[in-house]
Amino acid sequence: MAEQWKGSIVVESKSGANGSIAAEEVARAAPDGYTWLLVTTFFTASPALNASLRWDPVKDFIPIGQICQAPNFFIVPASLPVKSVAEYVALAKAKPGTLNYSHPGKGSTGHLGFELFKRLAGIDVTGVGYRGYPQMVPDIASGLINSTFLSANQALAQVQSGAIRIIGAISDGRSKYFPDVPTMAEQGFAEAQVTPWFGVVVPAGTPEPIVERIGKVLEAALVTSDVRQKLDVAGCEAKSAPLAPFADIIKADFALWARVVKEAGITAD
Repeated sequence: MAEQWKGSIVVESKSGANGSIAAEEVARAAPDGYTWLLVTTFFTASPALNASLRWDPVKDFIPIGQICQAPNFFIVPASLPVKSVAEYVALAKAKPGTLNYSHPGKGSTGHLGFELFKRLAGIDVTGVGYRGYPQMVPDIASGLINSTFLSANQALAQVQSGAIRIIGAISDGRSKYFPDVPTMAEQGFAEAQVTPWFGVVVPAGTPEPIVERIGKVLEAALVTSDVRQKLDVAGCEAKSAPLAPFADIIKADFALWARVVKEAGITAD
């Protein structure tokens, strides 16, 4: 993007509060086109988890465009005797409250996505929260954890070793990473087909010509082979959505996660 922009682009990591600190800083930044925010699921889920947030994903930002989708996969340990989502649901219903699932943190796609699936399937499965993936993945492989959602690059090594099994793809159509795995929609859970994404937004009030220019630069970068290759290695399928479609995605996810959080009774720590 810097080459297209004809200027420097500085990437600054702002950790804390599941991305909310960074979001608030950008929301309050001057709307001059010089401050952008890289967003993902936290952006649309955080307001439902924390009513005291001082930023709104719809009112305080203008969407520039979606960058990519990072399909998740429904993972179980090889020791669990299920080979499809239907078999998993049947086992969960036969033994309510005995199965568990892991997630890398409250409000993550793995957390909210599995809670959505649980309600659609009508099953009782206990959530186990981790601080990221380093310990979570080995615990799944060992059978300590019965199920989870992982991205392609997180799952690949364990799939190849035979330690875990993929029973469903959470992506728009079959994923190129594991094309033989049927999607959740194919297995009767279309509403659980919520694919994590990444995108760029800027502060509300940014002039339209600047918004359009950033959007064009983003689109130009996403068609280059180098960028697509790097995204691919990260398990993220380049899939752009310009301003208007991306705005619709943000609004839809905002409403979805608000409903899931309310129905599951999830609160911020």
